[in-house]
Amino acid sequence: MNILLNREFNYQSKGKLAHLVPDLVASFETVIARGEKLPIYFLFHGGYRAAVGGAPLTHVFAPDITELLLIYQIARLERRIRAVYPPGVSFSIVINNGVAAFTNGIPYDRTNGYVQRLRQLIARLEAQDTIWVLNQFELGRFEDQIKGVKIIPWAAIDPVDHGVVERFLGRRCSEAEACLKIATYAAAETVWGAEVRGIVAAKSGIFCRQVAHPACPSFRPFPGGAIRVQNGAVAFRFGDAGPVPCFVTPLTWDRLGPVVVPMPMDLFAGISPVVEPSHMAEKVTI
Repeated sequence: MNILLNREFNYQSKGKLAHLVPDLVASFETVIARGEKLPIYFLFHGGYRAAVGGAPLTHVFAPDITELLLIYQIARLERRIRAVYPPGVSFSIVINNGVAAFTNGIPYDRTNGYVQRLRQLIARLEAQDTIWVLNQFELGRFEDQIKGVKIIPWAAIDPVDHGVVERFLGRRCSEAEACLKIATYAAAETVWGAEVRGIVAAKSGIFCRQVAHPACPSFRPFPGGAIRVQNGAVAFRFGDAGPVPCFVTPLTWDRLGPVVVPMPMDLFAGISPVVEPSHMAEKVTI
C-alpha cells in the first residue's frame, strides 16, 4: 500500500487519501489471499490526444514518448511491488473510447487503431505479462448503455473550457454546442464510471486516475507528472541535472518556447505518432 501511495507514483497527500485506505487494504488482502497479481486499473484517455504546437484542432492517434514514459512508470511500480510481493501487478491501461465516440464523434477505427499500436508497443517492450489495455469498445456498444440518459446543457461555459471542448472535438464550435458537449461528457463519464467500477470491483482491483479525485488514488503518468496527458504532449526540460520530463499544452507552448527535435527510434517503427485533422474541422454548429 505504501508503495502505491508513494510520492513517486501518487501526488495526493496521505491525509487526502486516508478515507480510501481501509477499502484499498481490503482489496489488497483479498488478492494476496488468492496469491494473484494485484490488479490496478488506470484511467488514461479516450484513445487519442489533442495535438499542440502548430497543429491546432488535430489529434494524435498513436503512442509516442508519452506512452513510453507511462510504461516506464508502471515498470518502476512493478519492480517495487514485486520486491515485497512476488506475484507483482496486473496493470490495465483503460481506454474509454466509447465516451470519446459518443461525446465528440471520434471514429472507433481511429481509437481502435491507437489501442492496437499501444498493444504493439507493450509487446515490443516485453511488458505484456504486466501491462494490458482495457478497450471500452471491446465491452459492447456504449451508445446502447447511455441511451435514454437525459443530458441538460450547461447554462454557460468559460473561454478556457470552451477551448478544451474544441480541442477534443477537433473543430470550432459555438458556445451553445460547447455547453452541450461538456454536459454530454459528464453524463457519459458517469455511465462509464459505473461500468468500469464494476469491472474493478469484480477483480478486487484498485482504480487510479491521472489527477486528484476523492474516490480513488492518483497515478503519475510520467515521473513528476500531475496532469491529464490527453491535454498536450510530454517534453523534456534540460538543465544541470539533465533532461527532466515536463508537460506542454497550448496554453504553455508560447511561454515555454519548446524546440521540436526529431527522435527516430526503432521501437516506434510502424507505430510512430499519427496526427490527423478533425473529420469535421472548422465546422461550427449553432
